[in-house]
Amino acid sequence: MGRRQTLDFNNKEFWSETEKIADEKLIYEFEAKIGHKLPENFIELSKMFHHGETKKARFYVNEDMSPTLSYMLSFNKENKANNIWGIPFYGLTEFDPYVVIAQDIAGNLIALDYSKSETEPSVVFVDHELLGMIFLEEDREYSDEEIEAMETSERLKDFPWAIFPVADSFLDFLNGLEGEDPPEDGEWYVDRDDTINNINKSIIDGIEKEYDFHFPQSYKNLIIQYHGKRIEYNPISNNDEFQFLTFYTLEKNSTLNLQRQIERKNKGFWGKIIPFGFGKGGTYAFDYSKNQVEPTIISMPIKQSLFCKNSIMEKYDTYIKHANNFEEFCNKMKYPPTVD
Repeated sequence: MGRRQTLDFNNKEFWSETEKIADEKLIYEFEAKIGHKLPENFIELSKMFHHGETKKARFYVNEDMSPTLSYMLSFNKENKANNIWGIPFYGLTEFDPYVVIAQDIAGNLIALDYSKSETEPSVVFVDHELLGMIFLEEDREYSDEEIEAMETSERLKDFPWAIFPVADSFLDFLNGLEGEDPPEDGEWYVDRDDTINNINKSIIDGIEKEYDFHFPQSYKNLIIQYHGKRIEYNPISNNDEFQFLTFYTLEKNSTLNLQRQIERKNKGFWGKIIPFGFGKGGTYAFDYSKNQVEPTIISMPIKQSLFCKNSIMEKYDTYIKHANNFEEFCNKMKYPPTVD
């Protein structure tokens, strides 16, 4: 059961500082760059827990979405991957009146929205999967030029269907976060979802038969217990840059289902690579290119795995190999389960 977290900058059990801010003047330099005054409580949080992470911080968007905050963006310019200074996100380069300040565990964006107030911006959630889609009104005709402009837009405000209100202010956002105590050493913490049904061996066998391939046996032993579950506190080889968080569920009616990913593979997007989950550091996948029985385990940047419609995934050279097989991958995590 989650415990409510109110605004308490001394709560080091909840917030942790990822890196020291190089100079607090960077905050005010950033304000001058964007032309907006940052909320005072956001500035205070940035000073106390710069590039802050939470052990677990879920927030409510709507009945279908309750994401988990991963980290606040860094004011340090040398942090090339996670800084706040206008790094392109999913091909976007123009964000005003939005200011991206954080990401969730799946790479979605949390932003301040200055469209209605310059002194008290609201907080919004940006679903990155919807950024790759174009929605056309049924009762209107569009020219080729209009459609091309929508497809190539680099402005966040041109994708209103991807933007969801979260809180009226940053303080309300902070006070709406919910956290839970960490697990004891030696076990995975699993976020149970009552909407996900149990599976059995016959369901796994059916997927293998339908799509004509075989999962590693160690994965099949494990997935019956953990499919579709969020797993917490498991840096791979003690590297906080890579943390596996969620196995894709094997239920077809679930948003994060494995079959959807495999069908993208069968259309030519994946080649001999099959994703099985995601987390901090990208999408995690089986790589069957060298061994059809015991695939290696790799990860790839989230953006690369989302926008792969024009080329075969195995041609990319930005993979990171984590293990020679699935069992070795599990044993590299901080709290490995039994895979027998």
